[in-house]
Amino acid sequence: MLIDDRTEYFRSHLKALGKTERRIYIAVLNLWQHSTPGEIAARARTDVRVVSTMLGRLVERGALVVKGGGRKRKYAAAEPLYCIYYKLRRGRGKSAIVENLIRFMSVFYSEEEWAQIFPSVNFDGMESSTLWHGLDVAAAMDMFRSSHDVFEPDDDGMIRNALQLIPELIAAGASVHELLEILLSNADKATALNPLVAALRQHAGEVVQEPNETLQVAADIRKHIREVRQRKLDSITRAIPDA
Repeated sequence: MLIDDRTEYFRSHLKALGKTERRIYIAVLNLWQHSTPGEIAARARTDVRVVSTMLGRLVERGALVVKGGGRKRKYAAAEPLYCIYYKLRRGRGKSAIVENLIRFMSVFYSEEEWAQIFPSVNFDGMESSTLWHGLDVAAAMDMFRSSHDVFEPDDDGMIRNALQLIPELIAAGASVHELLEILLSNADKATALNPLVAALRQHAGEVVQEPNETLQVAADIRKHIREVRQRKLDSITRAIPDA
């Protein structure tokens, strides 16, 4: 596979960056598309002034490209393959790989290019349950991104919906890292959903320092995630015919 052939090259490229540069660069990779310094700062959880300085250095290195000028500047990886490399190395499971490949293709190819490519695609794998599950997860994640775009931080109903939806997405195989990227893309929304963010960060293996009240709610959310996942596993087990 193209990514596998270039793994060492990609890895050495990341190692060549300083610690702060690497943090900002990875934030850009996670965002996939051209993004503003504010969006990148929110993803990297770094002061926007520091981010702006690092973005300039990364552009000079040739690691990033920039479009627009002034306050309308947006940045993206100079080599889109770095995005898919980083996502595939972090994604777990075949369905996550399918989802990330679909996401990469949607960003990398224009509608006109995809119209030319589509007729030549080999559909031998269309019977694969992994492929279809990956497509389902990708569709569900797109719906979540759309719902997050219209999320209102002061709407209790929307907060409850997010708390119900995310455990279902995780049980279906959605990437916790990808969910965190979406939730952290807007500071006000992330603050409104702080216990949920804390729960997902803990679920991803991070050590989280928050007030006890927040951590207690986060513990309840993680318990709910485990319960939903177990129900999902139980339903799959029941659907398997006895030998």
